[in-house]
Amino acid sequence: PIIVQCIERQLHKVPADSKLPVLYLIDSVMKNIGQPYTPLFVQNIEKLFASTFIKVDEKTRGNMYKLRSTWNEVVTPTKLHALDVMIHSIDKNWPLSAAPPNIHVNPKFLNNVNHTETPKPVQPIIHNDIDEVSLREKFIKKQK
Repeated sequence: PIIVQCIERQLHKVPADSKLPVLYLIDSVMKNIGQPYTPLFVQNIEKLFASTFIKVDEKTRGNMYKLRSTWNEVVTPTKLHALDVMIHSIDKNWPLSAAPPNIHVNPKFLNNVNHTETPKPVQPIIHNDIDEVSLREKFIKKQK
């Protein structure tokens, strides 16, 4: 965790023209090292990104968008959407990612499902005599 704190502190300290390389460092650590660093960076990613976004020029903002668009496999859709909403509140040109789907299940439905009995399998009744007779008749007709 101390490494994450140092990198985040560095992001706040450096001048605007040096912030993008620090974001690239965060990106590299999240993608190449992963645990335990990714969840630690992700928990503050919206604030880190927004505080950087406010201080940089348009060209750097474009590069930040490119960087953010590579995080779909590293950051949860919920966090990415929250990041996009925060940045969109600063710059209306920032596109919003789709909100993650919310699935609401009626608890009464689940209660009904759990209490239903499973139907017992039904064995088909086969009349062997009738089947054999009809098959013999068909076979004889085909032979003629």
